Amino acid sequence: MKKAWTDLKSFITVVIILLFAYCIIRKFPIPNELQNALATVIGFFLGSKISKGDE
Repeated sequence: MKKAWTDLKSFITVVIILLFAYCIIRKFPIPNELQNALATVIGFFLGSKISKGDE
């Protein structure tokens, strides 16, 4: 978990996921910007895992 606070990419990922979870728990409507950011983060995460698996 320490890596998430030193690497900017990991930090942004954690923050976006925490914001998404907060909106779900508090039953707030999830803004489109947050949905787009979350989709981008998940797509990047899955894309990097797939490309690492090919090597």
